[in-house]
Amino acid sequence: MPHDHAVDTTALLRSVVRRSREYLAQHLQLDTTLTPPERHGDPVLTLHGHSALISLGGRVNMVVIASFDPPLARHVLQVELGEVPTDPHELAESLGEAAAETANVILGHCTADLATDDATVTLSPPLVAVDSQRFRRPGDSVHLSVAVDTPLGAMRLAFIGPTSTLALVALAD
Repeated sequence: MPHDHAVDTTALLRSVVRRSREYLAQHLQLDTTLTPPERHGDPVLTLHGHSALISLGGRVNMVVIASFDPPLARHVLQVELGEVPTDPHELAESLGEAAAETANVILGHCTADLATDDATVTLSPPLVAVDSQRFRRPGDSVHLSVAVDTPLGAMRLAFIGPTSTLALVALAD
C-alpha cells in the first residue's frame, strides 16, 4: 500500500506546483520559474515571509505550507482587495489572511484534481504563522520543498508528511 500512497502523493505535489503557477500567472499576472525541489534533513523548518499551513487528509495525509515573500504577499493583497492597508497592525493581519486565502484556493483546486468516486482529499482551515517562524517536524517525517519564483519574490511550498508516504515521491518532472 505505501506505493499507492506515493503515487497519490506525487500527483498531489505536482498538482500543488501546477496550480500555484497557474494562480500566480493567471490571477496575479506574474511570470514564474521553479527552483529545483529539495529534500530537507534538518528537523527545524524556518518559514519565510507570510505563511499559511494547511493539513490534508483522506487519500494523502500531510501538511502543506505556502510562504510568500513580503512583496509578493503585498501584490496578492493589492489584487484581492484593490488596496493595501496603511495601519501596520491591519497590514500584517491582512497579509497573513491573503496568504491563507491564496493557499486555500490553490489547495482546493488540487483536491478536485485528485478526488475519485471512492476517495477524497480533505483540507483543514488554514493556520497563519504570525510570530513563530520556525517549527520542528516530527522525527519520522520528511520535508520536501520547492519555490515558485516571480519578479516580486517567491512562493515557497513545503510538504511535510510521514516517511512512508513521502519517501518514494519522484520530485523531478
